[in-house]
Amino acid sequence: MYNARQLLEEGVFVPPMEAKAAFGSRPKPTKHEVYRVDARTGTSRKYYVVDSVTQLRPSDWGKVVAVFAHGPEW
Repeated sequence: MYNARQLLEEGVFVPPMEAKAAFGSRPKPTKHEVYRVDARTGTSRKYYVVDSVTQLRPSDWGKVVAVFAHGPEW
């Protein structure tokens, strides 16, 4: 979550520990609004990045466009 905005909006990868250090003592964000420009129309679209699916309502699942998973092999 520390580096999600830079990666998804700007296409720039910032190592997680470096991004976390930039946040200082602030708590880890649990939600981001990310804006992307549609290459076909030039219009900006808003996406939400959440840290946990427990924050989603049943009606939100129809709007999910990607899931990123990281951690030990399941």
